[in-house]
Amino acid sequence: MPGKIFVNYRRDDSAPYALNVAQYLERAFGSRNVFIDIDRLRAGEKFAQVLEQRLGQCDVMVAIIGPDWLEIRNEDGTRRLEDTEDWVRLEIERALARGVVVIPVTVGGGALPSKAQLPEVLQPLVDHHAANISRDGFRHEMAGLVQDIKSVRKGKKGGFSAGRIAAGLVLLGLIAGGGYVGYQGWRETAPSPSAAAPHPSPLPPSGEREQALAVKPGSGESFRDCPTCPEMVVVPAGSFTMGSPKSEKGRYKDEEGPEHEVKISQPFAAGKFEVTWEEWDACVADGGCDNGLVKEAGGDNGWGKGHRPVINVNWNDAKAYTVWLSKKTGKPYRLLTEAEWEYAARAGTTTPFWWGGTISKSLAQYSQGSWGSAGQTVPVGSFKPNAWGLFDMHGNVWEWTEDCWNDSYTGAPADGATRTDGDCRRRVIRGGAWANVPNYLRSASRLGGDSPFRVDNTGFRVARSLTR
Repeated sequence: MPGKIFVNYRRDDSAPYALNVAQYLERAFGSRNVFIDIDRLRAGEKFAQVLEQRLGQCDVMVAIIGPDWLEIRNEDGTRRLEDTEDWVRLEIERALARGVVVIPVTVGGGALPSKAQLPEVLQPLVDHHAANISRDGFRHEMAGLVQDIKSVRKGKKGGFSAGRIAAGLVLLGLIAGGGYVGYQGWRETAPSPSAAAPHPSPLPPSGEREQALAVKPGSGESFRDCPTCPEMVVVPAGSFTMGSPKSEKGRYKDEEGPEHEVKISQPFAAGKFEVTWEEWDACVADGGCDNGLVKEAGGDNGWGKGHRPVINVNWNDAKAYTVWLSKKTGKPYRLLTEAEWEYAARAGTTTPFWWGGTISKSLAQYSQGSWGSAGQTVPVGSFKPNAWGLFDMHGNVWEWTEDCWNDSYTGAPADGATRTDGDCRRRVIRGGAWANVPNYLRSASRLGGDSPFRVDNTGFRVARSLTR
């Protein structure tokens, strides 16, 4: 019987790429046959023992190498690869020692290192054949990689197919930042459960009166600007501490810091739910949204539409939807800023989740134990809302925000405004998704998504400014 596939990666270098590759491999070989995130150990487990156990079941390792793989350093300035206790190093070192076939996979502009650049124990890594794949040929080339792994397992000589050796698996700009977004037919375009809660209920259009101004901020009461528009709640003005303390379990380095005070000076409206397929299809039918590439990327994945959150939409799709809403209603619709999103998610709380410090499957849609195990999205509103009436702020799908990606809050606006500096090809996504383990669902967790790409666990929620 073939062994399993071990995906080795460093989160702050290549996590989104690694997780997308892993998902493709899971679809090819089965979710039980791909190991990833060995760093998520249960209480009491020892890394060395678990590593040896996992590697003992594997015959192939895919080692993901991003642009910073060689030079990421510890706090004392030493390269992590020089640290004999570095997990990434230990995984590769032990795989090589066991005779596991290690396939170097370069992503995001990363390059296969030379032997001189590596610690001696890792130098055999560059003797292993690598594969090459372009963004535009992702599906075809990934299918080739799958066949190569099968060939390795059958003991065929010659290793990897012609044209895909000595370069590494190059996934150009799939998704940047830290953490999983999910694979499902990436396509680039020109810029442009519980029954605790009901499905969205039909509301009358606002008519001539501004309904939003009649809603008490923070009450959870909702309004809708047109029969097919998203249901909205009003988030109150206020201040909060954005980010997480260094002591918070699941916090990743400095991406969630430094903690800083943010003042939201005016109430704003936010989607009560993530935008649903029903609402997206209304935009498509009205000519405001293009569903062609969304459908080509996988559409609803066969999970169903209706009240499930729309998926396989990129940042440009989300922006197109807000433009359509604005034109249809005459109201200033947009995405939430990153600060608004965290403020709304917390709803006055300071704990990792709005309900407290721990999570269970009765509270959100996420993967428990192993990445991707939840399998799919659930209809919006399947779990209880937070104190301000917002549903699914944790889990189900990642949500696009307006902000450009930065790897810390240094220089971030203190007034909740959109951050327009940094890497604006990448946009901040928030909330975690069905495929993620709990760390990614925390109120402070944040990732950067490459704005042109469509993936199967990313959607969006809308906001709009309120005028009196």
